[in-house]
Amino acid sequence: LPKLSAIPEDPVSLAYAPATPKGVVDFLKANESELRPLHLFNYYSWGGYLEWMLPGWSFFIDGRFPQMPLPHKNISYIEEYYQFLEDKESLELIAEEYRIDLILLNTNWEIQEENLPFPWNHLLPKNTAQKSEQSDDWLYDYLLTHWEVLYSDNMSTLFRKKALQ
Repeated sequence: LPKLSAIPEDPVSLAYAPATPKGVVDFLKANESELRPLHLFNYYSWGGYLEWMLPGWSFFIDGRFPQMPLPHKNISYIEEYYQFLEDKESLELIAEEYRIDLILLNTNWEIQEENLPFPWNHLLPKNTAQKSEQSDDWLYDYLLTHWEVLYSDNMSTLFRKKALQ
């Protein structure tokens, strides 16, 4: 029998390198003592990968049961995820409620219906699907003004809330 080689530490990145945020995961691991205690809002599609690569970290959403209702609200996890991204006021309210200190987004991401995996796209807020491409600029403009970029590459951008002066 041929000898099996060891399973690499990150076999998902080997198979799906263009779709995984390996660079930011390496950054988070390298800065674990400072960043692990913080609460991280993450890009929906990366939740499972982040959970696997960074066990014990706190993530906003990981893809398991996104349609489940939140225990203290009359909406689902995925609906709250999209409320966070809908406008500045919602982002600030949800970030305060969950004490979000870090935001991890796909560098080239836009709020579009096709970014939400089937069958959850029917949970998008009605006005989100109607937004123009230019309306997504508010998110990065806001984050670049009120948050600082800790890490960025062609796949992901990690923002940290600026300390109050």
